[in-house]
Amino acid sequence: MSVDNNLLNFIKTEIPQLLNQLQADTPAQWGVMSAQHMVEHLGGSFLLGTGRFPVKPMYNEEKTQRSYDYIIKARQPFMKGVKINMVPVEPAPYRFASLEEAKEKLLNAVQQFFDYFEQNPDAKLPHPAFGSLDYADFIVFEAQHAKHHFLQFGLIDSY
Repeated sequence: MSVDNNLLNFIKTEIPQLLNQLQADTPAQWGVMSAQHMVEHLGGSFLLGTGRFPVKPMYNEEKTQRSYDYIIKARQPFMKGVKINMVPVEPAPYRFASLEEAKEKLLNAVQQFFDYFEQNPDAKLPHPAFGSLDYADFIVFEAQHAKHHFLQFGLIDSY
């Protein structure tokens, strides 16, 4: 699969711009995360695409393939309010002192993601829900995932 330049542009250009609109008191339209929780969550997601963390599959092979086909291949949106076994019902304590620090760490994680794949262009890394992903697949996942959460916080109207 080749890299979708629209999604690549979203990650590189629009994510930083949209983060500027997010305030600590921006309410979620669904779910229990605060703005800072969401930003920290996205940062962790991008770090998955650097191969640093051991990853265990969430599903059996059949469900993993269905999830891959739905989100990565068909580029369908994530469901609002979806419950994921790996994500606690209640958000964890903040990892960073402020939303601004969390935003900075997210943008650093995005850069680390791009640095990793620049140095390892043929890498395929495990994702807990979608199986083994290459760079183009991770671009789809990260863009879809960010859009889902930006919709959650009213930073975009649809995707």
